[in-house]
Amino acid sequence: MRRTVRLMATLLPLLALVVFASPASATSSCDGLATPSVPGARVTSLSAEERHDLVVPPGPFNPEPIPVAPFCQVFMTLTHPGANDTVTVAVWLPLTGWNGRFQGTGGGGYAAGFFGFTLAGR
Repeated sequence: MRRTVRLMATLLPLLALVVFASPASATSSCDGLATPSVPGARVTSLSAEERHDLVVPPGPFNPEPIPVAPFCQVFMTLTHPGANDTVTVAVWLPLTGWNGRFQGTGGGGYAAGFFGFTLAGR
């Protein structure tokens, strides 16, 4: 339970970056993303890069390749002082045509990993 609360406190600032950005304010660049302030944690790195022409290769959950619209790939790494941990959060933000909705993917505990096909959608 304590771990879940800590994870939610970690993700809320990044989710706020996604949720409160309106579709009208969507730009065609990843430049200018500010490092969020995360209560109880220290952000160690934040990177954002425009990605074009990405195709998620076939895998066990997607038998066909998935072409992905251009997006801003954001990675944030943080740590919780005294916990000796490292948490990496990945978000793909569309560069254009975003409808303002956010779909969270992923899991916790034993479901750790990077699952590109879940971020790509269909």
